[in-house]
Amino acid sequence: MAQTQDADLEFSLVRGDALFRAQRAVGLIPARGLGVIRRAILAVLVTWVPLVVAAAIANRLWPGSVPESLMQHFGVHVRFLVAVPLFIIDDALAQSVLEEIIPYFVRSGLVRDADLSASPRSSRARITGGTDGDRGSASRGSSSPGSC
Repeated sequence: MAQTQDADLEFSLVRGDALFRAQRAVGLIPARGLGVIRRAILAVLVTWVPLVVAAAIANRLWPGSVPESLMQHFGVHVRFLVAVPLFIIDDALAQSVLEEIIPYFVRSGLVRDADLSASPRSSRARITGGTDGDRGSASRGSSSPGSC
């Protein structure tokens, strides 16, 4: 029964926004999972590779040709090859942590039914498992999430 309640309390800061839907529409994010590896690789291809190509075309890639070549700027490489993929990996980490924490908040009593009913309808629907289609008919002063 606890697993059914947990399924009813599904909440995500990662899934459902416009960027997520666009990435799913073009196939970056599969139907199951978040496609972290392919999104991280694509981020490197879109950010770091064009910079290297532009530096090579401008003859600013290797040391010796200019005083400050791209290959001597280690901060640029760390930002694009390490930090950008880590931000994408962080999405998956945040999602897995939230899947554990959000149901605990409700089960432990930290978030009360009155607090859920006072929250905006879109958040309440995600937390309690309601549908987003009945947003307009929600009464914000109700005492339980099921009475909407």
